Amino acid sequence: MFSAINHATYVYDIGHVIIDNLQFMMGTGIGSSDRMDMLFLQDRIIGAFRQFATVNNVHVTLVIHPRKEDVTEELTTASIFGSAKATQEADNVLILQDRKILHPGGRKKYIQIAKNRFSGDLGIVPQF
Repeated sequence: MFSAINHATYVYDIGHVIIDNLQFMMGTGIGSSDRMDMLFLQDRIIGAFRQFATVNNVHVTLVIHPRKEDVTEELTTASIFGSAKATQEADNVLILQDRKILHPGGRKKYIQIAKNRFSGDLGIVPQF
């Protein structure tokens, strides 16, 4: 897969690569008893994408689904599936929040900027 992305980056002058989603790319053949192998594999893939982005001067967006969390609580960087390497290596961490509020109107959706290595600005962007 990296050779295809590398080729496309060179031939078409691509500046942004989106991988949706990392868990699917890793495959489903790893069972829950192999959790450490899965985390090790995820860390290796994230490291490879980080190196690819640096060497090729491109932005890589990895979609990583959260762990199962209480639906009444906001997601945090700790909610991201896998090890902490995903958020440590990232320049930006965006979390899509979909809160079920317990009042009439029902939901509050927004994008939360949880990490911004370049300017440090954090916040939310409401989704209407």
